[in-house]
Amino acid sequence: MRLHKYVSPSTARRVLGTSKLRSSVLSSFNDPFEGQVVTLHDELTHDMLADELCKQIDEMALTGEKVPLPKENIEEESPIGIFVALYHHGHMGDITITDFKASLKSYIGGLKINSEPSGYVQRVHARLADYIYVLCFTLNEHSLLMWSHYADHHRGVLMTFDTQESPSLLQRAEPVRYTRRFPRHDGLSRTVASHLKRTVDAKIWVDNTLLTKSDEWSYEQESRVLVGVSEREDEGLVSFPSETLVSIVLGCRMTEGEAKELADLASERFPDISISKAVRDPKDFKLNYVNYLSK
Repeated sequence: MRLHKYVSPSTARRVLGTSKLRSSVLSSFNDPFEGQVVTLHDELTHDMLADELCKQIDEMALTGEKVPLPKENIEEESPIGIFVALYHHGHMGDITITDFKASLKSYIGGLKINSEPSGYVQRVHARLADYIYVLCFTLNEHSLLMWSHYADHHRGVLMTFDTQESPSLLQRAEPVRYTRRFPRHDGLSRTVASHLKRTVDAKIWVDNTLLTKSDEWSYEQESRVLVGVSEREDEGLVSFPSETLVSIVLGCRMTEGEAKELADLASERFPDISISKAVRDPKDFKLNYVNYLSK
């Protein structure tokens, strides 16, 4: 797969000189909805919640799994989770699981049901955007808008990476999903699991919070690589195999002096790289990429 990246001249100079890309923390992105908490479906009822809770409690009984008792910040814990934890740890006296589930259903019936995730889920998501680092690419190599927005008004560079050239974290790139509606929580079962402190399917959380955006961004055709802590250097820099950078296109507004400088640097550091220059088409609103020969 080929991944493209529109960058400013200074960024291009750094990438070409170091073979490193800068990953960015999610909270620094220009979309204010990045990493926001997703909501439950509106039709949630007391009976639906009670039935799913009882189902998971039966599953936990079969394996001996227990909800841990809260140790601190009890006001931030799920009241349902506390209720089940008290039962699991013998603080509700001699009561059968059947009688406990009946009590649980009665307890749930008195709770206020709303569309917001539990406090536990909210805390996870509230911190998410401050700690998740991302490398952003696009599948669109002919975007006038992205040349303007990300490549210094057509004075920058379009870089193309081929993920098949060498094993690297770039092979983990996943496409962003675009939708008109804000992404909903990933199902009642996972919501209940969060109340009971059970393992939640991280992939679905990632898809909803990190790989879903408004369809107003769909022109970007974005793909993202989530970057782990051990893969980052200072300032979020991430190394990539030099052979994966296969081509660059110099912006149509780049000065000849800067074009020559970047072309020479690219040729020196990446001997097999293809170098082109963006040229305005004489008849249509498009750019043509023509072979660039450094003078």
